[in-house]
Amino acid sequence: IDVKEDIILEFKLGERGELFAKNGFPERIIIERLIEKNLNEIEIRDLKNVMPLDNQTIGESIKFFDLKGFAKKIDSKIKINEGISKILERKFDDELFADFLLKKGCVTEKELLETNIDLKNALNLEKNRKDIFHFKERKKIFVALTDIGKHILKDGIELKVDLTTSLTSD
Repeated sequence: IDVKEDIILEFKLGERGELFAKNGFPERIIIERLIEKNLNEIEIRDLKNVMPLDNQTIGESIKFFDLKGFAKKIDSKIKINEGISKILERKFDDELFADFLLKKGCVTEKELLETNIDLKNALNLEKNRKDIFHFKERKKIFVALTDIGKHILKDGIELKVDLTTSLTSD
């Protein structure tokens, strides 16, 4: 008997990830709203006036402004980077990954390899933000009869169900 084990990584959206995939990531929405209001900079304390968010999400968004090149934190202000319209034209790997998971539900690492999404980068971007992506390992075990095993069965020997016991007692 041949036994083969495969470990498969499966990914799905967390609750916040689903919310972000449906409505947009907050750092992108904040920057887009600032642009709509013709604001190139804003006091951090005034960000709640642009988009009503909890302090945790605002804090996370400020970190992502810099990571994604949207804006810089200078003292107590956020200043939008020049060329922001060009930067906003593309989606980042975490956003692409969230969109993909929203469409597909639960996906395997193999399915992701068939996309242009950089999984490592997407997970790295979101490593400090909770409940965006969830993953789990699934183990698949394949059992197959070898050619020798088929030959033995062909000769009329009965296959015992409990192989471990039968192999050690005979």
